[in-house]
Amino acid sequence: MDLLPKTSEEFTKEEYWNEFFRKRKEVPFEWYGEYLELAELLHKYITVKDKLLVVGCGNSKLGPELFRFGITNQTNIDISPVVINQMKQSYPDVEFRIADVCNLEFEDSTFSAVLDKGTFDALCPAPTKSSNSTDSSVEEGHSSDLMLREISRVVGSRGRLLCVSLLQPHVASRLLSHFYSLGWMIRVHRCLDAETKTEERNTENTFVFPVFMIVFTKISLPGGMKPLLEASSMTNNKFTRFDNLDELLLYIKEQQNFAIRNRMVIWFHRRPCPAGLSSWIYSFGGSAFNEGSEIP
Repeated sequence: MDLLPKTSEEFTKEEYWNEFFRKRKEVPFEWYGEYLELAELLHKYITVKDKLLVVGCGNSKLGPELFRFGITNQTNIDISPVVINQMKQSYPDVEFRIADVCNLEFEDSTFSAVLDKGTFDALCPAPTKSSNSTDSSVEEGHSSDLMLREISRVVGSRGRLLCVSLLQPHVASRLLSHFYSLGWMIRVHRCLDAETKTEERNTENTFVFPVFMIVFTKISLPGGMKPLLEASSMTNNKFTRFDNLDELLLYIKEQQNFAIRNRMVIWFHRRPCPAGLSSWIYSFGGSAFNEGSEIP
C-alpha cells in the first residue's frame, strides 16, 4: 500500500490526507511512538486541569488515551474530513473537529496546552541539495510559518506546546528559532522508549531515527533576559542548560549523529543501503551514502 507522497507539498493538501486515511481505514498510524511510550512525558507536562488542543491528530489514539486518563477538556483537529469522521465514530465522547492548524478559528489564549506529533515535521519544507540543510528561512506565508504563528497565538500565558519531532536540522532551526525569538522557555527530551519500541515493531527493516519531545513554555520575560534553554540527560532526569540557541542546536545534532552512526552499524553492517536512506541522512546534515552501496 503506497501511502508516501510524491512531493513534500502534498503533506499540506486535504486531498492527500483524505486518500491516506481511506487506505488506512481505522488502523491507527502513530508517528514517532504510541501513547504508552510517550505517557511519562505527556503527563509530566499535561494535567487534568489543562485545556488541550491536539493538532494534526489523524487517527492517532493519543488524544483518546489522554482522555481515558482524565484529560477530558481537549479538542482534536485535523484537515481531513475523512479521518475526523472516522474518529468521531470510534470515540464519540472525545471532541474532534475539521480544522486547519495554519488558520485556527479559536480566540487568542484559548488553550493551556497544545500537542503536536509529527505535524510540523510534515509541513516544514526540506532543504534542497543546493541549500544549507540547517537553513530555517521559508517564504512569507508558508504553511509551517503560519502553523507556528497560530499556535503561539492560541496558547495562553504559561501555557505549553509539546512537539514530538525528529528534529532534522532544518526543522530544529525553524522551530526553536521561532519560539526563542518570542522568549519562550525551551526544554528538549529524547524519547528513547518510543525509539526502542519502534525498532521492536519494525518488521520492514526501515531505519529508525532519534525522536525528541520539545516542550515550549510561554513566559513573559523581563527586558533583556534570555529564554531558558535546557535538554534532559538520556540517563537521568538532570538537565543541561545552554547559553544560546546555537549551543542547544549543536547538542541536538550531536545526539542525532551518535544515534545514527550506532544504528547504521547495527542494522546495515555489510548490507545494501536501503532506497531513500541517503536522502534522509542528508536531511540530518550528514554525508549522503550512495543507494545500493555497502556500509562499512
